[in-house]
Amino acid sequence: MKRLQEFKKASPVLTIWLIIALLIVTVPAAADDAEIPDDAETPGQSLKFVTLLSGNTINVVTTQITPFRVHSVFVTSIGNRTLTANISNLTDSASGLWFVSLFGTGGVKWASSSLGVIPATSPAAQIDIGREVSFALATVTLFVTSPVDAENPVSCTLKIAP
Repeated sequence: MKRLQEFKKASPVLTIWLIIALLIVTVPAAADDAEIPDDAETPGQSLKFVTLLSGNTINVVTTQITPFRVHSVFVTSIGNRTLTANISNLTDSASGLWFVSLFGTGGVKWASSSLGVIPATSPAAQIDIGREVSFALATVTLFVTSPVDAENPVSCTLKIAP
């Protein structure tokens, strides 16, 4: 019985690391990533790392030139009790669907998600996390049905807040 309780405590952490490992393995790499301008996005997935101190808010702006893309942000949280993630500033001319998911460590409610239609936004996904140092993974997925290319990109902001 004790082993089952230990596994229940460790399973959210293992799940987060498994998701991170899968995202890192599937991130495409160009020959010279250092020479790609910030506004030129490569197709596929992206993973960014941020640190969220107590009471701070982080806005991660993403741009895509393909109809489908997953944008992930790995968060190290210090001194926060909860985390919320929501999407804002979606391109008005775009249409499609968006999905925000949030996974974290140290709390009772360790996973949450939110779904909506582009360009509308809805309530944020919210989770509980540990008070000291915790980790989270926020992911926004955009399925764009309107025309999208390098001249007509879709951009949005993923807001992560306590």
